Amino acid sequence: MSGQEPDVSMAAHSPQRRTGRAKPAIAKVTVNLPWKVWEALVALAEEDQVSKTEALRRAISTEVFRHDIQREGSRLMVERADGTRERIHFPY
Repeated sequence: MSGQEPDVSMAAHSPQRRTGRAKPAIAKVTVNLPWKVWEALVALAEEDQVSKTEALRRAISTEVFRHDIQREGSRLMVERADGTRERIHFPY
C-alpha cells in the first residue's frame, strides 16, 4: 500500500434496481424506532449538526459498509487513542 487510506466511498455500496427503470431521487419512508434508538439518532444529529434524516442515512451507510466488509471475510478493527487495537464484534 502507498500509505494512503483506501477510498471507501459509501456511495459505492448503494443497492441497484433490477428493473432497468430510472430510480427516483428519494424514497420517502416511515419507520418505527424504540424510544432509546430515537434518542440516540437525535443526539447524533445534534452533535454532528445535521438533520435526523442525514444522521439516519449515515447510520445506514455505515451498516452497509460493515456488512460488506464482514461478508467478504475481513475483520473490523479499532485503534484506540493509546495505540491499542482490538477487533470489533457485532452480535448480528
